[in-house]
Amino acid sequence: RDLLTSLGGQIDCKVRDGKLSFCISVPSARDVIVLVVDDNEDLVHFYRLCLAGTIYRIVAVGQGRRAFEMIEAKRPDIIVLDLMLPDIDGWELLAQFHEHPLSRSIPIVVCSVVREEELAFALGATVCITKPVRRRQFTQALDKALSQVAEGELRARADNPAVY
Repeated sequence: RDLLTSLGGQIDCKVRDGKLSFCISVPSARDVIVLVVDDNEDLVHFYRLCLAGTIYRIVAVGQGRRAFEMIEAKRPDIIVLDLMLPDIDGWELLAQFHEHPLSRSIPIVVCSVVREEELAFALGATVCITKPVRRRQFTQALDKALSQVAEGELRARADNPAVY
């Protein structure tokens, strides 16, 4: 009880008709920052509507060349990348994300009208979805990318237990 309370949660125990019941509330996890690299502002707005009430928080950039500024400033947990950008080839940017020290460990969800999944995976994509995208499809892609973040953290803890 003390540990849970110190983390902002609580536990209530009740006995009713000879039966013991517990009600445990835990603090919510931190927000998951999702960097959307897409020049379509309407689509970014749609993504925000899709994620209302979830742990995901959108930050967006409409120009691929500014993506690394946003990565450095916002430290996203997931990147959603459109391959059709006005200022840079999306394939080139995907490869740069995979190679750059700031972004190489960030899962990338490619969301585009371009249907080249094999190439996207070869260049470092974690998940590929095709536009037009539906809400459930989008949240499932983020959930899948987030699970890979969690798996990576668990592996890192197992490899370096003294750090954690």
